Amino acid sequence: MVVTITDKQMTSDLTTIRADYRPHGAANGGGRWVSTHPDLRARLLDRNAAIMAMMLAEEEAAGRGDSSATEAWREELHISRPR
Repeated sequence: MVVTITDKQMTSDLTTIRADYRPHGAANGGGRWVSTHPDLRARLLDRNAAIMAMMLAEEEAAGRGDSSATEAWREELHISRPR
């Protein structure tokens, strides 16, 4: 499992989910991250939340979506468990 993080994008070797940096994504003109995770689309994230979303996506792709860590990440990101 490898999450690659650059200044503009976060990708994983286990899933096609990624996070992209939008330099003017926030209303105040500041940058924000946008994730392709199905439960986070259309939400602006800070860098830490984008990293957490990538870690969650990797755990889900590896079949470990029911761990205590993934539950904590979902709670922190305000998303529900997968159906």
